[in-house]
Amino acid sequence: MKVIGITGGVGAGKSAVLTYIREHYNAGVLVADEIAHDLMRPGTEVYIKLREIFPDEVFGPDGEIVKEALSRQIFSDDRLRLTLNGIVHPAVGDEMKTAILRERALGVRDYILLEAALFKDTDNDRLCDEIWYIETSPECRSRRLMENRGYSKEKTDAIMASQKEETVFLQKADVVIHNEDDFASTAAQIDEALCQGRKGDRIC
Repeated sequence: MKVIGITGGVGAGKSAVLTYIREHYNAGVLVADEIAHDLMRPGTEVYIKLREIFPDEVFGPDGEIVKEALSRQIFSDDRLRLTLNGIVHPAVGDEMKTAILRERALGVRDYILLEAALFKDTDNDRLCDEIWYIETSPECRSRRLMENRGYSKEKTDAIMASQKEETVFLQKADVVIHNEDDFASTAAQIDEALCQGRKGDRIC
């Protein structure tokens, strides 16, 4: 079983790449954001730590974290963003490691895909046999955020400004997948990357 880390900036189209691989290959998917969401529910160890750090406005009447309020906090304060990452990222890594060990023991999947915005700032890269960077122009990413997620230009600009430079991603990448508006081209790159040396796993 091969473990592939899928990374890239917000709006790069990582979800589309994951969906394609899951539909066309024998692959399981672990999404860091989804794991983090579960770990940040009320009552968890991560939640208790965040409650000590963030103001009450980040938490709703039911105690749940209000995503929009949390985003405002971390995109306007680098210190808080780094503190949040220092709490959540290690916990997410532990959950991913446990899931990978479980999948290896089962011996069913050919691939496990780990999706995260960035692996360089964490130890999660050690879980991966390869890291793929989904490369998309800033203009395309910005447009996707506004069109697909309904973000305002101001919010989009703030998110884009907070993203790491492309060179940071490329330093870690074993494979670069270019993903603009022609997904057929993206799919062809995915097939080529997965089929190299793996002819027996799929008709390539």
